[in-house]
Amino acid sequence: MKFWILILVVGLAACFTGCSSQNSSSVDATLQTAPTTSSGQGKPVFPDDLPYFDWDSLGDISAVQSSSVAVSAGSKQHSDANLLVALQGHARSTGEHPIVQVRWWQFSGPKAAIINPNQLHTQVLLPEVAQPMTAVFRFAAINAIGEVNSTQTAVVIQPLSAPLKVMAVGIAEEDSEMEFRISLAEPAEDLIHFDYFTEDGTAFAGDDYLSKRGVLTFYPGQKHQRISVSLLRDNTPEPGEVFYLNLRGEIAGQALELRRMGLIVDLQPERNLLSSVPVRSALTSDRNGWPGQDGEPRLLVQWEEGGALRLVVEDPCGNVISGAQPSAPCQGTSPLVQSGTLSGEEFDYFENMAWTAGAASGVYKVYLEHVAGQSAQYSLNAYGLDFAANYRGLMANGERVDITEWIQQGAGNPAGNRVTGNIVNATNTAPIASAQVRFYQGETLMVDEFVDTHFELPLNSGTYLMVVNADGYVQWSREVRVTTEEPVAVQVSLSPVLNMENEVARVVLSWGETPADLDSHLLGADQFHLFFGNTDIGGAQLDVDDTSAFGPETITIRTWTVDRYRYYVKDYSNGGNPLSTALANSNAVVQLYLGDDVVRVVQVPQTAGVVWHVFDYHPESGEVTVANQIYGMESEMPAFSSGGSGGL
Repeated sequence: MKFWILILVVGLAACFTGCSSQNSSSVDATLQTAPTTSSGQGKPVFPDDLPYFDWDSLGDISAVQSSSVAVSAGSKQHSDANLLVALQGHARSTGEHPIVQVRWWQFSGPKAAIINPNQLHTQVLLPEVAQPMTAVFRFAAINAIGEVNSTQTAVVIQPLSAPLKVMAVGIAEEDSEMEFRISLAEPAEDLIHFDYFTEDGTAFAGDDYLSKRGVLTFYPGQKHQRISVSLLRDNTPEPGEVFYLNLRGEIAGQALELRRMGLIVDLQPERNLLSSVPVRSALTSDRNGWPGQDGEPRLLVQWEEGGALRLVVEDPCGNVISGAQPSAPCQGTSPLVQSGTLSGEEFDYFENMAWTAGAASGVYKVYLEHVAGQSAQYSLNAYGLDFAANYRGLMANGERVDITEWIQQGAGNPAGNRVTGNIVNATNTAPIASAQVRFYQGETLMVDEFVDTHFELPLNSGTYLMVVNADGYVQWSREVRVTTEEPVAVQVSLSPVLNMENEVARVVLSWGETPADLDSHLLGADQFHLFFGNTDIGGAQLDVDDTSAFGPETITIRTWTVDRYRYYVKDYSNGGNPLSTALANSNAVVQLYLGDDVVRVVQVPQTAGVVWHVFDYHPESGEVTVANQIYGMESEMPAFSSGGSGGL
């Protein structure tokens, strides 16, 4: 719409999912008639229509194409090269025979690396291309009696140019080295140096690969170089693992920092089961003898030795609860999670989740995760105020299965009574990993928490002063009003402490989910106008121009160049409607920083219009005149004043 993005892109040298030899499928390609044991079957399945499978559970049963197996591979996608792209498969058996395995494979197009080809949902690492190309991926599923069906999806890969390309690599773990190819867009005219080093991702130095660092040099006339990283083999079947190669240097005065992926594809020779659809049966309300703490509602899962399972619940407040870590309370309540081993039971291990103090009203969603180890049979009991049911099935492959959901008539209203938001750097929108969030009512401290980038904190209804601190940033504060009707969404945009040698002031605008696009304007005498169409002028720059709600929109002033300034905000999304109330309802707030302190915090007034005149500033006198008025158009704002009683 009104911004331009320069993207540095890389390419890829990746192996196909069949990098090493594999056994043939147990498919009878000569079968001419469909079995009579099931309806909806059609022609036999020929080898060219199937990927590699190892269906050891089928025995002598031949695979036959059948509409009794319904499959979907998702819609067509468009992507840049060298990205991980998600493939979303869905499979179900319309009869009584469950799906026992699925498989992804590449049918055509430039070769890509499929991380987990035997998962419903997987990812592919796309290669570099010189022109737009299409990669086609097929997806197949088979049930317990050999009925199979397949379908396909496509990904259109777009090429991009860059002064430096680092070809990310995806190879099998059995290979001894991973080679990154580094290429310049043009041969080097002078010596070019790049510092490089490896960095752990889900692959770890010393276990999966040998860390490496050094200096890569291009000599005059050179265009291509290589960096090799040694891989370490293990005997543990694992999903695709990644580490990163970082390069830092300069080309023609342009600083470059690149971080590129190395993908280790661990081809698993043994068959992997697919998690089954849970089978539901009625359960009596008698919970005598259940291990773990009692409560309402209550969940108990038991599973067989060899695997590791975990309950996952999304409560009515949007909290995702899993494991034994303390969970955020919903309307003041949170569950107690216990786990352990059992003797004399059908299964050896259990995890119990119970709301011992009563649970909030609303919808609860229950999932089960396969955390680690081999596949495992399970039994899950779910008990609430008005239902009791048992679910049984098989968990495998690190998958998450949707078990059930129910509506709980409990102790609280789940809609509001909470503050949610994100904490980011106001100058570049980078997430801030740790910040202290406090809420005060009068002089009383009500909440004092350290949170990560995203936070969700429950609060009783009322008006609070919210204060946020993080190392290296100026303290942020604003007033918030919490109600039972809906949560308060707050964008916390923290300003880094100003470097007074080259930064004298900063203005930060944040707002809520709507409207999508509010714009910051800094107006000055002598034709000075800084905004999205003129982002660097007269000692000031627009650091961030947000067009997708919440903000921030940030202006940093390096030096004062005129004697009068005006800051105002325009509702770009509704600019054609001077009677719009979207700006008034945006929950917008502007913070003005001078030196080490925020000197003004201004919240949007409740008046219709699309132009918000926030303040005027006179550098010579240091006076800040707060206007805080909304108008229907820019021309309605008053002329500049030479000072005012609202000054600092």
